[in-house]
Amino acid sequence: MIEINKLKSFEEDKRNIFQTFLESENDTNLLFTTAKKFLEKSQPEPTLTIKICEKIHKIYEQKEIQNKKIKSIIQEEDSWKLSISKELENKHHDYKEELDKIQKNKEFYEFLPASIKSNVLEHQRKMVDVSMLMVKSAYHIYNDSMIRLKTPKQQQQDKMEIDSNEQEEAIDSKQLENDYLNSFNKVLNHAIKDIIPSFAIDIAKFLKEMNLPMVCARVCKELAIKISNERKLERETFKKSDSGDLDQVMYQVIEICINSIFDTISKLDQKVKLSPHLISDRELSDLTILKNGELLKEFIEFILPDYLQSPEGIIKIGQYLLSINQYNHVVLVAERGRIRLEKLKREQVEKEQLEQKLQSLTKEIESIERVSGSTEEKSVELVKLEKELAVYKMYPSYYSINKRVFSKHNLDIATLRIKSILEMKDASKGVLNIQSHLDDTLKTLLDPNHIYQLAVLLQKTEIDTALVYGERCQRFITDLEILREVRLPLTLRIKELENEESTLRLDGRTISDEKKAELDQLNEKTSSLPEFPFFSELTNRNEYDRLNLQVAQMMITCVFEKKSKLSTSKDQTQKDRLNQQVSALIMMCLEKFKDPKYLLELEKHLKPSREDKVVIQIANQIFNRCDEIEKQRIERVSLEKREKEATDDNEKSKINEQIKQLPIFPYYASLTIENQYDDTVYEAAEQLMTFLLDNIAFIEEKLRKAKLFNIKNIEDEQLNKDREEIEKLVVESLSNCLKFVRSPMLVCKFANVLGEKRESLYLDISKHIHPILNEKHKQSIEIKRHQFLIETLNLELSDLSKMKKEMPEADIELLQSTTDRMKTIQFPYLEQWVRSSHYNSQLVSNGVKLLLKNKQEYKSPKTSISKTELATLIKSNQENFIEQFKLLSDYLEDPKTFTEILTQLRLGGDDFENVTEVGKLAFTKLKQFRDHQNKIKDLNEKKKVLVEERDQLNKQRRRLSTEKHVALREITITEQLNTLLEPYYTSNLDSLALTIGGVLIEANTCERSEFETKASSKAFENQFKYISDQRKRINDTISQTIKLVVENIESIQDLLKFTNDLFVKKEYLLVLQVGKIIEAALETKKNTIEHKENLLKEIKELQGKYLHSQSPKDREKIQTFIDQNQQEYDSINLLDHTYEVNKELTIQITKLMIESASIEDQGDILRDQLILSFKNTTSPLDWDRIRNISNEEEWAETKKELVIYIMKREENINSKIELLLKDLLFEEAIQIFPHPSSDNDEELDIQLNLLVSLYDAVDQHAFHLINGVIPIIQRYAKRCYIEWKYEKLDIVYDSLQKRFPKEIISTFTVAIDMMLVNILQSQYPLFLNMMKAMKNRLVATLGLNNLWEDFLAGFRKNYKSKKRLIQMISLIGDSVWQINVNPNSITGKQIAKRALPQSSQSSNKKIKVFAPTPNATTKLSANKSTDQDEEFVEDDIEDDENKEQDEELSATDEE
Repeated sequence: MIEINKLKSFEEDKRNIFQTFLESENDTNLLFTTAKKFLEKSQPEPTLTIKICEKIHKIYEQKEIQNKKIKSIIQEEDSWKLSISKELENKHHDYKEELDKIQKNKEFYEFLPASIKSNVLEHQRKMVDVSMLMVKSAYHIYNDSMIRLKTPKQQQQDKMEIDSNEQEEAIDSKQLENDYLNSFNKVLNHAIKDIIPSFAIDIAKFLKEMNLPMVCARVCKELAIKISNERKLERETFKKSDSGDLDQVMYQVIEICINSIFDTISKLDQKVKLSPHLISDRELSDLTILKNGELLKEFIEFILPDYLQSPEGIIKIGQYLLSINQYNHVVLVAERGRIRLEKLKREQVEKEQLEQKLQSLTKEIESIERVSGSTEEKSVELVKLEKELAVYKMYPSYYSINKRVFSKHNLDIATLRIKSILEMKDASKGVLNIQSHLDDTLKTLLDPNHIYQLAVLLQKTEIDTALVYGERCQRFITDLEILREVRLPLTLRIKELENEESTLRLDGRTISDEKKAELDQLNEKTSSLPEFPFFSELTNRNEYDRLNLQVAQMMITCVFEKKSKLSTSKDQTQKDRLNQQVSALIMMCLEKFKDPKYLLELEKHLKPSREDKVVIQIANQIFNRCDEIEKQRIERVSLEKREKEATDDNEKSKINEQIKQLPIFPYYASLTIENQYDDTVYEAAEQLMTFLLDNIAFIEEKLRKAKLFNIKNIEDEQLNKDREEIEKLVVESLSNCLKFVRSPMLVCKFANVLGEKRESLYLDISKHIHPILNEKHKQSIEIKRHQFLIETLNLELSDLSKMKKEMPEADIELLQSTTDRMKTIQFPYLEQWVRSSHYNSQLVSNGVKLLLKNKQEYKSPKTSISKTELATLIKSNQENFIEQFKLLSDYLEDPKTFTEILTQLRLGGDDFENVTEVGKLAFTKLKQFRDHQNKIKDLNEKKKVLVEERDQLNKQRRRLSTEKHVALREITITEQLNTLLEPYYTSNLDSLALTIGGVLIEANTCERSEFETKASSKAFENQFKYISDQRKRINDTISQTIKLVVENIESIQDLLKFTNDLFVKKEYLLVLQVGKIIEAALETKKNTIEHKENLLKEIKELQGKYLHSQSPKDREKIQTFIDQNQQEYDSINLLDHTYEVNKELTIQITKLMIESASIEDQGDILRDQLILSFKNTTSPLDWDRIRNISNEEEWAETKKELVIYIMKREENINSKIELLLKDLLFEEAIQIFPHPSSDNDEELDIQLNLLVSLYDAVDQHAFHLINGVIPIIQRYAKRCYIEWKYEKLDIVYDSLQKRFPKEIISTFTVAIDMMLVNILQSQYPLFLNMMKAMKNRLVATLGLNNLWEDFLAGFRKNYKSKKRLIQMISLIGDSVWQINVNPNSITGKQIAKRALPQSSQSSNKKIKVFAPTPNATTKLSANKSTDQDEEFVEDDIEDDENKEQDEELSATDEE
């Protein structure tokens, strides 16, 4: 007992402490923070939180009362100030003292702190935070109690404040749940009591999240009532509510309630499935009510339309419910929305009546005041009306919506209603009768556009009703058009008179009495007519054309839908009735719609219908209508043009009368655009033919499936009859389409589209258009000729006018007659007909592509076509190929198209015969183009002559003769006509021939390789004759192709490209064949060049003789020869083909032929080509190859022939000598050996090396020619000594001293004689070094002391005057002899420069000369022999290098 008493004491202490805290004066922020902590602690105290929140509410209420008192004082003073200002206006009294007091009070109020000033939004924000905390605490208690209720042990421990009497009673669980909920509702009511709706929405959202839809719905209703009260308060106080846009707040409230209901349903369903034992009885009851829709229905009936008054909001609610499939409720919302619209309409009428009363009363008061009557009673009534009207200013914007917006809302509501009832009928599987709803909805609509939109919704399910809607729509449109035709002229005339009246009023005048009477009469007539609907525009005569078409399309679709449903029915009467209905609709469309574009849309709309005759009827109407419009346009334009050009007034008036009698030109067409409906006609034709072909494909598919699946209910006979009938329609329709599709560009497009579906149609169109293209091309060129003639004559007339001369009468008559004739010509598509060859090429090319594509598809193993049908298709394809090739041969000109076709045929398979034939035809066309280009050249030359003559005559102010002038004019016109031709007429024909030839050769070689592959198979065993014949045929074909290519290529460069292509393709024998032709052409060119050069020489010689001749007869004869040669010289036109170009081309072709001959092992050709190559290049490599593949006799003859070319070479002479030495041609080498170089030491070293090689070779192989070499050595020795380069002679002297040592000293003596003529004393040391070197060679090396002594004796004798030099020479033999040279002097530098004798010689190798002995019986291949020669030379060079290194080492030791 002690413990229990202690516990009770503790609870009392806790209550006392909390009560003390609650009663103390604490800040609201502190109280709010404490309340949150009580709720957020680990063991929450929600009851304490609620009590603190109630305390905060009381504090806020007291503050709000104080704020309202202050606010009322301020408002009262403001009203006093306003009344005082009015009194001041009347100037009855001066209220200065009162105004000063009011101002002081205002300043005092501004001085007060902001906390005691009224701030509604801040106050509401704080209140809603406290209220939300209260609601959360109450929900915590409620939720905890519900959890405890599920546990029997804890049923007695709940924290709800229930009276002790109720606790003692036995309460069942349902009663407890209700009690808990009531307690929660009490707290909730207290929480939202003083909160404005815009802030109370947060509490509603919390209830939605906590799955309390019943409570949330109740709160939303209370908020709706609050919003309604706020709206009333706005109208009473003329002040906007603090909640903002009340309609938007109302919509949010409704949306939260609806979301709460359906979110709770979803969550409770999930809870029932997963944890049924945890769900309470209240939740089960709520789920039942929510699923029945009773709560939502009750809420909608309560809230609409009294609380949610915005039509947009109501429609949005309906659309939202429709999106979540609540169709019953959508119907209810739609009905409530319609009621709201009717009420809104009445309110608008009341407002308009009030405004009219106000206007009439104002006018009445003004009239009374004019007569100084009493207006007191009327003024009181006026003030009352103004107050009533002022209330409307506080109404939302939707109270002033116009009729169009009102009609739009009406449509939206009707759409919601129809969509819902359609879904409801679908859910009931067609049992639900909705016709009454549909009829009621139709009665509410007046705008034809709206009726059509609803009819579109109905056309899939309610076909009969959709037709009724369509008929109503058309009837309304007809009535509107009738009313428009009556009212529009009256309205236009009224506006005309009113504008005239207003214009005259500005000038102080008035209209005449007759016009006044007319205006009054027109206004009376207009007022007696029905008012024109707001949804239509009076002046737009064609406003409903598009809608009429759409309605007709919809109705036709509905009828066809009904017809398709009766396809299996045996009720023929109903079928006939539907057919009549279709015919009536089509006839109505054809009569009503004159715009071809609308008719085209109708045709496209009928595409899925399978009604071929109907589609043909519409297409024909389009064709005829477009043709009719174009004829009307041409007639009207021509008359208007004549009217402008006419100068006589009577004639103008007659033409004007003719124009007025013409039919009215359609508003949708243009007078300035020619053939404006070509695209429309084309689309109609394409749609028609595609429609018919698709129908045939549909029938064939049905027949195929019937055979495949053995379907018995398909009537094959009827389907075959239908197919035959449609085939006839295809032929007739195609013929009719081609009559109206006249543009060649569109015809080609038409052929491509139909060809994809059926290749025979492509061929039919091609046969039709090709002759027309050619004929029209001729006519178009003739018209262009006339146009160019007019331009040329006008230009001539202009030039003559500038020169102040008259044009000949014949030319003037020609200009006038041609101009008059051109005015009468109507030739559409002129520019397209001029390009007829382009369209011919396009048609042929696309036709071949189409046939090849189909051929490949037929041969494909993946095809699903039956064998019987496939055989028929293949046979048809072959026949079409034959027809297409006929068209190709007759009409194709473009070489590029030929190339494309050849490529396609080659890639298409084994049709090599056609490839060859097409290639031959292409080359035939190229010849025609070349003839055309030659004609152009001739014309240009004639024009050049005539222009030069004309210019010369113009300088003399004279004219060309009439014949020449006409000829020049014709040439000019022909040139202009030539510019209209396709580019390939003037393109590079050689390049085109090269391309075509490449494709042909590739096809021929491909055929050959395929045949060789087949010939090696077992299938062709023992068929030797057949194989031989075929090989001969293929080779003949290739030869003919080569001949054709070569004949059609004039440029040798292009022939060379052709040869390169053959080489790349590894056709080496063909390379040799073409190469011979090219070489022959090059030889001819070379001879021509030489002949031209000879002619030039002869001309110059003759000119010299002419100048030196004194006899007139001789001069005359010489001049004759000069003129003949000059004429022949000028006639030779080589363009840029010079000797160098000829040589370069020869080198290129010989290179290709050498390689080809090597690969094909053609020895004779290889040798001939090597010789020809050497004649142009004189390459040592070619020389060696010729020598290696020739026997001794051949080489002996060939060598003599080739030496001439070596001697003529203008390249480096050193390489010539090297080449001559290799084959023991010493005489020629001695003959061309160069003079020593004086500029380049390196070049001099090379020459000395060659000289040593020449000497050694002559010494070894032709000693009898040695006397020819020694003078050369002497020449080089003199040059070296004079330039003080004596050390370079060592290698020469090394060879010379073996046989002719005396020649060394004699050469030295001669050189000294030359040097001592101009020697300086500073050069003595150099001279003495040179003497010493010579002494060493003669004495030390050769041991010729006597020879040296004789030389010295002679030297002293001949140069006695050079005492100093002789004295120095005497000391040469002294062992202590030394020559001091200043290293900085010029002489010292020269000595230092020559201190390294091996610097130049080490870089030059001595040429190894040998005499090759080729095998006379066996010719080696060029590549092999060349490799052996290179190895042999490299070995010899290595031996020479070793030998030279040894000699250099020994020379160094001696020094």
